[in-house]
Amino acid sequence: MAPISDTLQRQLDLAKIKVRRAVEDGDLELKALELKEKAEETIRKYPIHSLIAGAAIGFFLGKLFSVSEDDD
Repeated sequence: MAPISDTLQRQLDLAKIKVRRAVEDGDLELKALELKEKAEETIRKYPIHSLIAGAAIGFFLGKLFSVSEDDD
Protein backbone atom coordinates (compact mmCIF):
# COMPACT_ATOMS: atom_id res chain seq x y z
CA MET A 1 0.00 0.00 0.00
CA ALA A 2 1.41 3.39 -1.05
CA PRO A 3 1.99 6.03 1.59
CA ILE A 4 -0.57 8.80 1.79
CA SER A 5 2.00 11.39 0.68
CA ASP A 6 2.63 9.47 -2.56
CA THR A 7 -1.08 9.20 -3.25
CA LEU A 8 -1.62 12.89 -2.59
CA GLN A 9 1.33 13.80 -4.79
CA ARG A 10 -0.06 11.73 -7.67
CA GLN A 11 -3.48 13.36 -7.29
CA LEU A 12 -1.88 16.80 -7.22
CA ASP A 13 0.12 16.01 -10.36
CA LEU A 14 -3.04 14.82 -12.15
CA ALA A 15 -4.89 17.97 -11.10
CA LYS A 16 -2.05 20.14 -12.44
CA ILE A 17 -2.18 18.31 -15.77
CA LYS A 18 -5.96 18.76 -16.01
CA VAL A 19 -5.73 22.49 -15.24
CA ARG A 20 -2.91 22.96 -17.72
CA ARG A 21 -4.90 21.19 -20.45
CA ALA A 22 -8.03 23.21 -19.66
CA VAL A 23 -6.09 26.46 -19.92
CA GLU A 24 -4.41 25.39 -23.15
CA ASP A 25 -7.71 24.31 -24.70
CA GLY A 26 -9.50 27.48 -23.65
CA ASP A 27 -12.09 25.44 -21.73
CA LEU A 28 -11.35 27.27 -18.51
CA GLU A 29 -12.15 30.66 -20.03
CA LEU A 30 -15.35 29.31 -21.58
CA LYS A 31 -16.49 27.73 -18.31
CA ALA A 32 -15.72 30.95 -16.41
CA LEU A 33 -17.81 32.93 -18.89
CA GLU A 34 -20.68 30.44 -18.60
CA LEU A 35 -20.52 30.64 -14.80
CA LYS A 36 -20.56 34.44 -14.93
CA GLU A 37 -23.58 34.46 -17.24
CA LYS A 38 -25.44 31.96 -15.05
CA ALA A 39 -24.69 34.03 -11.94
CA GLU A 40 -25.95 37.21 -13.63
CA GLU A 41 -29.12 35.43 -14.74
CA THR A 42 -29.75 34.13 -11.22
CA ILE A 43 -29.16 37.59 -9.70
CA ARG A 44 -31.60 39.16 -12.16
CA LYS A 45 -34.18 36.46 -11.47
CA TYR A 46 -33.85 36.66 -7.67
CA PRO A 47 -32.49 40.13 -6.79
CA ILE A 48 -33.67 40.24 -3.17
CA HIS A 49 -32.39 36.73 -2.40
CA SER A 50 -29.07 37.59 -4.07
CA LEU A 51 -28.73 40.77 -2.01
CA ILE A 52 -29.45 38.92 1.23
CA ALA A 53 -27.04 36.10 0.33
CA GLY A 54 -24.31 38.60 -0.59
CA ALA A 55 -24.78 40.51 2.65
CA ALA A 56 -24.70 37.30 4.70
CA ILE A 57 -21.55 36.07 2.96
CA GLY A 58 -19.91 39.48 3.43
CA PHE A 59 -20.84 39.48 7.11
CA PHE A 60 -19.40 36.04 7.74
CA LEU A 61 -16.23 36.75 5.77
CA GLY A 62 -15.83 39.99 7.70
CA LYS A 63 -16.18 38.11 10.98
CA LEU A 64 -13.81 35.41 9.81
CA PHE A 65 -11.04 37.78 8.76
CA SER A 66 -11.48 40.55 11.33
CA VAL A 67 -9.00 40.97 14.11
CA SER A 68 -10.57 40.91 17.52
CA GLU A 69 -9.57 43.61 20.02
CA ASP A 70 -9.46 40.89 22.67
CA ASP A 71 -6.50 39.22 20.87
CA ASP A 72 -4.14 42.13 21.72
